[in-house]
Amino acid sequence: MPRDALACLSNIVESCDAVGWPLVAALAARMYAGRLTMPFSNPMLPLFLAIGTLFGALAAACAYVISYAEYRQRMLRLDQNPRRMALETAAVTFAFFLVAAVVLSFLLGPAGS
Repeated sequence: MPRDALACLSNIVESCDAVGWPLVAALAARMYAGRLTMPFSNPMLPLFLAIGTLFGALAAACAYVISYAEYRQRMLRLDQNPRRMALETAAVTFAFFLVAAVVLSFLLGPAGS
C-alpha cells in the first residue's frame, strides 16, 4: 500500500478513536494492518460479467425476434403493442442472463474467496 494511503488510514484510526466511533476505528485499523478483505471479493466476476453480457445480449435479441413474431401472429387487443411486449421479454431475458452470470461467478469462483 502506498505511503499516502497508509498515512490516511492512520489518520482515520486516530480521528475515529477521538470521536468515539469504535467500529469504524477497528475496521480502519484492520485495513491498515492489511488483514481486511472485501466479503464479496471475487476475481472471476469481471470474466463472468463479460460472458453474461455477451450471451445475454445474444439471448435477448433472439427472444425479441421470437416473441415479436409470436405476438404479431396472435390476435392482440388494440391497446397491446407487440414491439413493446417483445422488448419487455428481451429485457427480462438479458437481466436473467446477467444475474445468472453473477451467481455463477460466486458459485464457481476460487475456493479461497
